[in-house]
Amino acid sequence: GDGDENDDSDDSDSINPAQTFEYITSNLEAGSTEERTAVFTLGIYCLKNNEGKIAKSSLKRLLMREKGNVDLRCFLVLAISLDGNINDAIKTLQSILGRNPNHRYTNINMGILLRRKGKIQQSRVSFFTTFRLLERSQGDYDIKACLENAEKLFNDNLEKKALEIYEPLISEITSEVLLHRIAKLYLDKKLLDGALEVYKRILRKNRQNKEAREGIKSIHTAYLIESENFLKKNDKINAAVKIEKALKIAAGINLIQKAISINLLLKNENRVVELEEMLKDIKRKEIQSKVQEKINKAEEAEKKTDYKGAIRYFQEAIKIEPQNSTLKKLIDLCVRINRPDLTEKITDWFNKYQHSLLEKEKKQAREELKQSKNNGDESQKDGI
Repeated sequence: GDGDENDDSDDSDSINPAQTFEYITSNLEAGSTEERTAVFTLGIYCLKNNEGKIAKSSLKRLLMREKGNVDLRCFLVLAISLDGNINDAIKTLQSILGRNPNHRYTNINMGILLRRKGKIQQSRVSFFTTFRLLERSQGDYDIKACLENAEKLFNDNLEKKALEIYEPLISEITSEVLLHRIAKLYLDKKLLDGALEVYKRILRKNRQNKEAREGIKSIHTAYLIESENFLKKNDKINAAVKIEKALKIAAGINLIQKAISINLLLKNENRVVELEEMLKDIKRKEIQSKVQEKINKAEEAEKKTDYKGAIRYFQEAIKIEPQNSTLKKLIDLCVRINRPDLTEKITDWFNKYQHSLLEKEKKQAREELKQSKNNGDESQKDGI
């Protein structure tokens, strides 16, 4: 009677997982889209209905063909956890998150498993992370759909809308070509800081990326132009801000000197001191590398038994900066080539040269002091 009919309709809602799995694998061509969809749907159905065994079989079958698929790996871990081994499942999810911290399914499933274990506080953290990630991808668990949407907008010349989708996902986008496009979108909107961050991300992935290097150079130039324009308007504060941004990218002697003069006008004494230290440091390094270049040439010349040339290069190194270590190298050379008679001559010349340099520096310092006193009087008049 009526009761039987009701039983039948209940049965038609539920499927027999083992039979269905058997049917799919016997009748559908392995690897076809149809078979993949059927196995995946069955796997997820079994997951929902706590049918661990067939859920595992289905997901393993798919994973054999798609080893890198993080979604499938995450679902398989869940299927395994249905047997009651939650601790192992949590460990596996943790290792997936170690490699893919932004994987939305793994984050939410972590939350579910932690909640099952009664670790409520930790589960909340996982749920919150998932919520934040889903907000970034507009509710999509897979950012592919988002990126396809942005692609359409970009191709329809709706750049602003495309950028709104790309922006929150930048930290998850790995394609250098796509990152380069996003940087260009920022540049078109004159958003230099955003473009810079994207170019830096490209370089972290690939130090060799030429477009990113060029992009960063162009941003450096743009910051300098902006700084100059603010100075023309007598807006020293914003000029200083832009110079600082340029300095963070690359600091040359001229740029640091410019930054010092702007910060002097703004009376930022602490920053002036820091910049002067930076300047000293750069000059120091420049001198050191020039000295080293000459020393290398001297050593090359000695190898070719061109001793005259070697002595000349050492002397050139000393003229760049009279360092005792260079003098010692030169004296050692004289001893090696059996010319100890040169040692005294050279030491004498070195001391005189060093002394005359010191005198020059003292004189220069006196001039600068006189100059700054005069400037001080001038600036009083200007009311700076």
